[in-house]
Amino acid sequence: MKKFSVFLLSILLITLISGCNPPQPPQESLILNGGFDNNTLDYWTQLHGTNVSDEWDINANNGYIHWYRSVTSGSGGSVGAYQDINYDLTGKTELLLSFDVIIYNQQLGSDGWAGVGEYPAGVNIFFEDESGNQYVYEKCFLKEGSPINYPENNVSLIPLDTWYQFEFDLMSDPDITSQIASHPILKQIKVFGSGWSFEGGMDNIKLLVR
Repeated sequence: MKKFSVFLLSILLITLISGCNPPQPPQESLILNGGFDNNTLDYWTQLHGTNVSDEWDINANNGYIHWYRSVTSGSGGSVGAYQDINYDLTGKTELLLSFDVIIYNQQLGSDGWAGVGEYPAGVNIFFEDESGNQYVYEKCFLKEGSPINYPENNVSLIPLDTWYQFEFDLMSDPDITSQIASHPILKQIKVFGSGWSFEGGMDNIKLLVR
């Protein structure tokens, strides 16, 4: 009888603890075709910017988004893709950004000197308020050993030819959370490379919100 009472007490305690910690709602992914499993850029719009003649391409032929640019003159340009989202983050407490990134080539020895920074791989996430004023979260990557001239661009150094996994909850940073609170509409995500000649790619791109 005593053992049965202890068993009942244990069940009661487990029930009370579970009631105090209700399960969290599942995270909702905001990115479509972030894994490129169908080898296409469906839901993504290509970007290419340059002031000179260059060779470039962007595709998902191998199951991930891959871009490159080749230029003979020392002139910067960019290649990438964006996806419109238009999601209201009001009341949300988590915004988890995760992706795999790789750099194959980076001609510049650093992130440049043009005043803005140039990177063979990067992500921009655009937020807006009701008046259209923007806040941009940026994460950029350079090959390992490169000097960083623009640390304000949130730069990480990674080895060439090696997939690197990045994951970060934007709302874990009080400064970013404050910016999102005043710019609650998540408008767009852009993935890109920039610089002279470069080559890189990304896979498993996710934005999870809760």
